[in-house]
Formats: sequence, C-alpha cells, structure tokens
Amino acid sequence: MLKNTTQNYGVIAKLFHWVMALLMMGMLAMGNFFGAFPKEWRSDVFLTHKSLGLLILFLVTLRIIWKFMNKSPEPSHRTPVYIRYAGYAAHGLLYIGMIIMPLSGWIFASHKYPLTFFNWFNVPYISGVDDKGLHHLASETHEIAANILIFLIGLHIVAALYHQFILRDKLINRMI
Repeated sequence: MLKNTTQNYGVIAKLFHWVMALLMMGMLAMGNFFGAFPKEWRSDVFLTHKSLGLLILFLVTLRIIWKFMNKSPEPSHRTPVYIRYAGYAAHGLLYIGMIIMPLSGWIFASHKYPLTFFNWFNVPYISGVDDKGLHHLASETHEIAANILIFLIGLHIVAALYHQFILRDKLINRMI
C-alpha cells in the first residue's frame, strides 16, 4: 500500500523515513569527521555534504507534504499518554531539525563557497548579502542543531527499542 492505514505506514512514508534516516546519520557523521578525511578528498566531501543537505531539504519538504496528505496510524493503546505526547514533541523537533540543518548550511555556504548540486547545476545563494555576522550565526546554528539532532535521533532509536522490547506493542513493525 502506498498510503498509510490506521494500523501501518504506507510504502511512501516508510521510504521517506528510512532514506531520511540514512541521509541524516550519514550527514552527521560526515560533518563530525570531516577533519579525518585526507586533505585531497575534503573538497569532494564538502561538495557531497552540501549537495546531500540540499537533497535532505527537498525530501523533508516532500515528506511534510505527504504527512499532511495522509493520516498517521493510530498510536498504540499500550503507550502511556505522557509518552505519546513526548513522542509527538520529539517528532516535531526532528522535523524542525531536518529543516534548520540544511537551511543554516545553505546560508553559511552562501557567498563563501560555490554552491552546486553534485556539480550538475548551480544553486542560487540563499542570503542576499555577504554578511559575516549572518554567516557566523548560520555556522553556529548548524553546529548546535547537529548536536541536538544527534540527541534526538538517539532518543528516537531508544524509543523504538522501548516500544519493541518493553511495551512489546510491535510499533516498530509499522515502519519496517
């Protein structure tokens, strides 16, 4: 099934989830270990990082549109209400992070580095001015948001394991 049902996520929602999960974890690793790459690789790694960031921004936009077009499966009745609301909040913060990260990276890269999408086409700069303060703010935002996302992704994984092994509500099966 392409669309979500009251019990499970559809194929499209699952694809968005897993592709975004892999991209986000890969990007966070790439950003945190950038200095470990050999110097001769760094410009290619940086180009890939920027291009994947733009891809993430595009995909999260599509994902949000898809989410509003499809209702999510009903929550497990075994999940305590306060945990359910914490889950809604964490998901909301994950979406915010998936938007803030690429936008702040795009602003940071604007006017400082050439911006292309995998060298296929040029991407316009997002900021209209060459403002060092704005670029510094975007850089700091990018770094702080990365750390928050690492925490939230870890929390998301722990929550999935909690559902699977403590509550045993088979919630994780909805997304596999």
